[in-house]
Formats: sequence, structure tokens, C-alpha cells
Amino acid sequence: MSKSVSRLFEARKRLGMTQRDVAAEAGVYATTYTKYESPNNKRDIPASVLEFYARRGINMNWLITGEGPMIQDKEGVPRDEKADEVARIMGVLEEEGKESVLQAARKEERIKQLERKLIG
Repeated sequence: MSKSVSRLFEARKRLGMTQRDVAAEAGVYATTYTKYESPNNKRDIPASVLEFYARRGINMNWLITGEGPMIQDKEGVPRDEKADEVARIMGVLEEEGKESVLQAARKEERIKQLERKLIG
């Protein structure tokens, strides 16, 4: 499976959609869309399909080249999914838990700074 075909598949699965769903919303025939995800695909992906994914927060740079994160925010800025998860977790912690997480993160940051100074 080519890498762009694999990324189309990954993006569709991330959105929880079927090939038929994507095809309908992107304005292409389901059989045509199925060919875009086929390992033997030689077709260019049409703008309507790319626009469909872009409207749902899929990073076009990632979809086309594989570079950067898969997801971007509404302003088009790539999102860091791990940072989003940390923010979600921090939101449910009590104050003491938040302080513990912050202390650990600050310690890790200091270690990284020292490593850069020693190496660089």
C-alpha cells in the first residue's frame, strides 16, 4: 500500500467514517473513492476529497507528504495530540495532582536544558 493511500485510510478511520460516507460527502462515487484507497491506485486524489478532509481538521501537509501531525485546529494550525491529551487530563485533576504534574514537567524541562548545554 502506498504511503498516501495509507494516509487516506488512516484519516478516514480517524474520522470514524466508511469509504461510502467519505465518497458521498466529497461528491464522488463510492466505487471511485474505493480506488483512491486501493494499493494499486494510480489516480490523483481530487480537490473535493482533499477539501473534505481539510474541513474535518486533517492536516493537508500530512495527508499529501506525510510530514507533520495528522490533525490541525480550526485555524489551520497543526495540533499536538499529546498536548491536547495532557490538557484534558489536567482539567480533571485536583489542585495537588496538577501541581505534581507541573513539577515533573518542569524537572524534565530543566534536564533537557542541561543536556542541550552539555551537548551544544
